Amino acid sequence: MEVNRCMKCMTELKSSGGYCPNCGHKNGSEAAIPFAMKPNTILHGRYLVGCVIGQGGFGITYIGYDLVLNSRVAIKEYFPRSMGSRNNSVGNSISWDVTGEMFDSLKRGRTSFINEARKMARVSDIPEVVRVIDAFEENGTSYIVMDYVEGETLKSYIKRNGIMSFDEVVGMLLPLMKGLARLHRMGIVHRDISPDNIMIRTDGSVRLLDLGAAKDISAGDASQLVVKKSFSPFEQYSGNGSTGPWSDVYSFAATMYYCITGACLPEAIDRIMNDKASLDVKMKKPLTPAQKSAMARALAPAPEKRTRNMDEFIAGLTGGAVQPSQGLQNGPMPYKNPERPQNKNKRPLIIAASVLAVCIIGMVTGMFIYRGIGGSSSGSRVTDTSWVNNVMCGSSDVSTDEYVLTNNSYTRNDIVSVTFTDTLKNKNETAWDVSGAKNGSVMAWVEPAEKSGGKYNLYIGANGGINGKDAAEDLFYNYENVLEINFNGCFRVDEAESLSRMMYNCSSLTQADMTGFNTSKCTDFNSMFAFCESLKSIDVTGFDTSNADSMMDMFDYCSSLEELDVSGFNTSKVTNFGSMFSSCEKLKSIDVTGFDTSSAKDMSGMFSFCRSLESIDVSGFNTSNAERMSFMFCFCDLLKTIDVSGFDTSKVKDMSNMFADCKALSSIDVSGFALMEDVDITDMFEYCNSLTGLPDWAEAVHSVE
Repeated sequence: MEVNRCMKCMTELKSSGGYCPNCGHKNGSEAAIPFAMKPNTILHGRYLVGCVIGQGGFGITYIGYDLVLNSRVAIKEYFPRSMGSRNNSVGNSISWDVTGEMFDSLKRGRTSFINEARKMARVSDIPEVVRVIDAFEENGTSYIVMDYVEGETLKSYIKRNGIMSFDEVVGMLLPLMKGLARLHRMGIVHRDISPDNIMIRTDGSVRLLDLGAAKDISAGDASQLVVKKSFSPFEQYSGNGSTGPWSDVYSFAATMYYCITGACLPEAIDRIMNDKASLDVKMKKPLTPAQKSAMARALAPAPEKRTRNMDEFIAGLTGGAVQPSQGLQNGPMPYKNPERPQNKNKRPLIIAASVLAVCIIGMVTGMFIYRGIGGSSSGSRVTDTSWVNNVMCGSSDVSTDEYVLTNNSYTRNDIVSVTFTDTLKNKNETAWDVSGAKNGSVMAWVEPAEKSGGKYNLYIGANGGINGKDAAEDLFYNYENVLEINFNGCFRVDEAESLSRMMYNCSSLTQADMTGFNTSKCTDFNSMFAFCESLKSIDVTGFDTSNADSMMDMFDYCSSLEELDVSGFNTSKVTNFGSMFSSCEKLKSIDVTGFDTSSAKDMSGMFSFCRSLESIDVSGFNTSNAERMSFMFCFCDLLKTIDVSGFDTSKVKDMSNMFADCKALSSIDVSGFALMEDVDITDMFEYCNSLTGLPDWAEAVHSVE
C-alpha cells in the first residue's frame, strides 16, 4: 500500500519526499531515533506510523493516521526502555532483555496496559479525556490508539503567556476536573497528570492526554514508570504505594500551582520528609483563605491527609457541593473509599454545607463548659414539645462554605466550641436568625473564647429545643478547630434521614456527647465522624440503625479511637460498608459478630489500615450480594488469621489488594472462593510475606518483599 503523507503532521502529499506544504517538514528525514518504530510503517494493517511526539518512562507516542477512518491519531507504544531494545534499521520488533520473574512482570505490565486502554475505550462520552480508539499487540509489545488532539500544551501556554490568576485557572480547568471525576467513577486513575499532558485546543477547551501507567509493572520499575518530578504524589514513588483518585488530585493541584506561580513544587518524596512548599508566594492575586485551604489539603504530601477525590476538590475550590458518586472514587486513601453515595431525597450539599455553618458551637478544651444558658449540661433538657416547630434552617442563599451559618463575619476556623441550648433568654447582641421559617425561633450567636487568640464559642438555641431534621447532614463539616460539641439534649434528630458528614474533618474534636439521639429514621451515616483524628472515644451505643443503608466512611481516619462499641448496630439494610473503619489505627478490636451483611454490596476498605487490630471475627458475614471487597483488610499489620472460608464471592467484581500488606497473615482459606470471569484480583495478596498454602490462582498474585 503506497501512502504519501507528511510524517510530522499527516497532511496528504502529492509524492513522497520533499517539504510538507502545511508544516514545512522535510519528509524522509525521520529515521534519527533508532529505538523508535520506523516512520511510514503500517501498524496492525491500519495505522500509518509517523514521527515521535512524546516519550515517557514506559512508552513512546507517535503521530499516526487511521487509513480506515481517514483521521489523524496518536499511537502509544508500551516500551519501558530499561527492559528492552530495538534497532529499526532491522525491524520494529522489540528485544526484551529480561528473564524469569522480570519477564512475567513485563507480560503482566503489557496486559494491564491493554486492559486500562479497554477501560478507557468505554469513556467516549467524557469529552475532556482523550478517546481511545483501539488497542492491540504487535512487535512483541502492546499499543493503544487514541484521538489526536491539536493545540498547545498547558506548559507551553504558561511559558508563552505567563502565570494565570487562580480564578482563570479554575475557569479553564474545571470541565477537565469534572471529566476526571467521571473517569474515576468508572474505575480508572490517570496517574500522569502534568502541564505537558493537558492540551489547550484552538477553541479554548482542554483535553487530558495520555494514559496512566499500567498497574502490574514490577515493583522495581514502578517508580521509574509512573513518577513525574514535581507532579507525582508520594505514593507513586513506591512499588507498593496505593494510588487512587487522591493521587490524581495531588497531580492536578500541583499542575494548578504551576499555572498560578510559574514554578514547580518540590518533589513529593522530599516534601514528605521536610515540606518547604508554600502558597504564600508571588501570584497575580493572593489566594483567599478558602482557596488556600482547598489547595493545601489537595497538596498534602501524606495521602491519608489529602483531599480524597475530585468532587471534594471541586467543592473546596468553588465553594459548591460535593456531588455524590460511586465506583473507584469510593476507594479510600490510600486504601479507602472516599466517595459518598447518592443521598435520596436530599437537597444538594451546597445547601447542606450552609446548614452546617448554622449549627456549630464550640468550646475550648477542658477550660470552658457552658452552663449559663438554660441549666444543666447533661442529659435531656427538653421540657416541652415546642422544639417540633423550632426547625433549624437547612438551606441558604450563600454558596460558599467558608463562613458560619451564612454570617460572613466568622469563618469555621474561628470556632473552637459548640453548645446547643433550649432557651433564648441569654442570647447576646451578636445573635442572628437561623430558623427555617426565618421567624427568630432558632438563633445563633458567638462569644469570644477565653485564651484562644481571637477564636469564638458558638451557641445555637431555641425555646424548648431545636428540630434538626434538615440541619443534621453536614452539620460540622470542616470545623477543624472545634474541640468540644455539647448537644445537651437540645438538638433533636428524631426526624432526620441523614447524619452524613455530620462531623466530617473535625480534626481537633475530643468530645461530643450524642447520648439521647433518636436515629430511628436515619438512612445515611456516611462519613459521619470521618477524619475526627483527635477523638479517642465516641458513644454510639444508643444509635438505632435499623433503617440505615449506608455506613460508608463512618469512622474513616478516626486514627486516635481507642474504643468503639458497634456491637448493637442493626445493619440488615446496609448496602455500603466501604471504609467504615478505615485507618482506625489504634483500635485493637471491633466486635462485628452481630453485623447482618446480607444486603451489603460494597465492603471495600472496610478494615483497611486498622494497624493495631489483633483479631477480627467475620466468619458470620453473609457476602452473597457483595460486589466489591477491594482493600478490605489491607495493612491490618497484626492479623495472623482471618476466617473468610464462608465468604460467598460469586458476585464480587473487585478483590484487588484485599489482603495486601497483611504481613503477619500466615494462613487463610480461600479455596471456596468462586471467581467471576472478569474479577479483579490484582495484588490481592501483595506483600503477605508469611502467607503459604494458597491455591494456584491466588499464588499467581501473591508477591512478597
